[in-house]
Amino acid sequence: ADFAPDHAPDVQDEAAKAEIKSDTQLSQRQLTMKERQGDYFLKILEAQSGEEIGKLLIETGKGSFRLSNVFAAGECVIITDTQNRVLVYALKTGEQVGRVFGGYATVSLSNNLLCVENEKGKLAVYDLGTLEKRDEFIFSSPISMVRFSPDGQRLLVLTVNQTVHQL
Repeated sequence: ADFAPDHAPDVQDEAAKAEIKSDTQLSQRQLTMKERQGDYFLKILEAQSGEEIGKLLIETGKGSFRLSNVFAAGECVIITDTQNRVLVYALKTGEQVGRVFGGYATVSLSNNLLCVENEKGKLAVYDLGTLEKRDEFIFSSPISMVRFSPDGQRLLVLTVNQTVHQL
């Protein structure tokens, strides 16, 4: 899903307040959050139907980081932030279930894998459920794009020097 970080609703936004108040789980979750300044309210929709599939509250420590990219994959919501982290949230509970360092992520649901660019030219592959590192790849040039094939058996990597790698 596309995400516009400058337009993500703050939990102090009136529409976000109304959504949170009408949802018992979100209201309870908000009570456990230390600060509200800079925190986000996200509603996750199924792209084809527009049907709501989940809601999340993201605590930012008084705005110490901002969200860069957000997408849902199966039962997870994957978020990259401005602190070079990939945060993994459970869609059903809204709880953060893990984090790894990196600035870009892609998921293979069929193999339950999360691939993250940890630093320029370096990819790490994690088990999506446990975030245990499974593999690592290093390229001589920074990465421009990375995607799993639909069946999850291959990883396509395009580097900035226009070299395509299929792993």
